[in-house]
Amino acid sequence: MGFKEIEKFNEALLAKQVWRMMHNLESLCYKVFKTRFFPNCSIQEAKESTVRLYTWKSILSARDVVKKGMVWRVGNGQSVCIREDKWLPDQVCKTVLIPPPSLPPDAKVCTLIDPESAT
Repeated sequence: MGFKEIEKFNEALLAKQVWRMMHNLESLCYKVFKTRFFPNCSIQEAKESTVRLYTWKSILSARDVVKKGMVWRVGNGQSVCIREDKWLPDQVCKTVLIPPPSLPPDAKVCTLIDPESAT
């Protein structure tokens, strides 16, 4: 096939698998990895295991690739954290650098939205 950058191609295929695991919670692959490596959290929050399994290490590295490109759809803002989540459309900085000091650390974007005008 003549791939110029086989590492990037492999990374893209692994990232696609991570995306599937994030969105298809009924797949066998998701269920197996969930049981073994992240039973109490989501794949986005999973940590590296003490078991040195090459497959899991590869999936975690691909998860970081997926995270880099992810941006929240704010919607009503009730599930998006102001400080932690990437929710701004700016290409350079997708998170708030200096949030208002009056807001608690875990404040959601919905606190910034006027419910009457939806602005």
